[in-house]
Amino acid sequence: MAGQLEVRLVNGERPCSGRVEIYYNRGWGTVCDDDWDVFDAEVVCAQLHCGFAESAPGKAQFGEGNSSIWLDSVQCNGSESNLWQCKSKALGQHNCNHQEDASVVCSDRPLKPILSLETESSIFLKGDTVRMTCRALSLYTGSTFYLTKVGEVYPIASRTAPEGTYSINFTIKDADVSKDGDYTCHYQTGKSGRLVNSTSSDSVYANVRDEIAMRLLNGTDSCSGRVEVYFNNTWGAVCDDAWDMLDATVVCRQLGCGPAESDRGNAHFGTASGHFWLDDVHCKGTESTLWTCPANLVGQHNCGPGEEASVICSGRPLKPILSLGRKSGPFLKGDTVTMMCWASRLYAGGTFYLNKVGESKPILSRTAPKGTHNITFTIDDVNVSWSGDYTCHCQTRNSGWLINSTSSEPVHVHVRGERDCLLRAKIVPSLSLSLYLTISEMLLVVSPTERERDAEIERVQLAT
Repeated sequence: MAGQLEVRLVNGERPCSGRVEIYYNRGWGTVCDDDWDVFDAEVVCAQLHCGFAESAPGKAQFGEGNSSIWLDSVQCNGSESNLWQCKSKALGQHNCNHQEDASVVCSDRPLKPILSLETESSIFLKGDTVRMTCRALSLYTGSTFYLTKVGEVYPIASRTAPEGTYSINFTIKDADVSKDGDYTCHYQTGKSGRLVNSTSSDSVYANVRDEIAMRLLNGTDSCSGRVEVYFNNTWGAVCDDAWDMLDATVVCRQLGCGPAESDRGNAHFGTASGHFWLDDVHCKGTESTLWTCPANLVGQHNCGPGEEASVICSGRPLKPILSLGRKSGPFLKGDTVTMMCWASRLYAGGTFYLNKVGESKPILSRTAPKGTHNITFTIDDVNVSWSGDYTCHCQTRNSGWLINSTSSEPVHVHVRGERDCLLRAKIVPSLSLSLYLTISEMLLVVSPTERERDAEIERVQLAT
């Protein structure tokens, strides 16, 4: 007989609410509200895939039926799969009228959750961590939450919320371009011994890129102009809403163009012909890239031609000057070589690096005292392996970020392997001044060490 029974809701404001009716003996009939409660309503809602019972009204709240009354004194425990598994009087036996018709109001499917990115930008570079939070209504504490990438069959992650909580954080570590796409979440909750799945949240887009290009256009050089970002295979502008020096600082640093000199709006360097990709950018000035700054979602803006943002950067900081010390060479094995690196005042208190051309890493580094913008490098006990070209560069911190200068022009160091023939002419008291100077110059070149060279000059001076 159970196979011939059906249930429906009539006269409700939505499909999952109304007067309960049962199809039996070729006709629809009602249920009497004697003993009718939320446990009975729970079974009806589950049977109709209408979520959970919110209420179990009686007294024909959704109108009176006009035919048979099939059930009376229904007593469910809430875990039954259909209404006729519950205790009740025999079908058709009752002491009711249609003013006592029973009804239910179901929740329908649990309300869809809200998925949100927990980062200030929706753009991620390869290797970044993507964080998302799925939130349900407080009614559904302790649910199991699922994160799904749109287009994939199975969820990519699932977590159960602790009892009393109704949200879950999902983390995608070390993201790559395969993680680029739209994401949704849903949750599964249990009540009265059965599981019900919510509908899916609205999608959230996580844009994961290998890299994102940026350029400056229409400026006087490569370090000034209209700011444009390459996204979705198209160049687009940045809107000047909230655009300021902190934003310009990030752009100039990212492009290796030194400190920002000014931020410009109102299409100072002309209007763009394509999209606006970024709007309401709010950098702190310490970010490594523009797309890690808080901003509207990519492509969301309220801007038009004439609102393009621009920057003027100082250009790449001036390269330092490297020079040899008091002795310029050639040097002999065992000599000491000194070199001085001079930089602009921008690098006062910065770190200076000495590089040998052809080697991948600096060979020496020193930090200048506060207020000082030059450093002397000393290489003791040199040998022929030290011969070669040398450059220096420096590094300083600006707005919390490190800036590197370009390298200096190279300086050549020549180290001889063997002592050259030392001229030891016997100098008589009548030696002319010009000959003395000539011999002195030769001694400066060929003496093996500065100490021996100074001794030779002293002997010449005594002889004269």
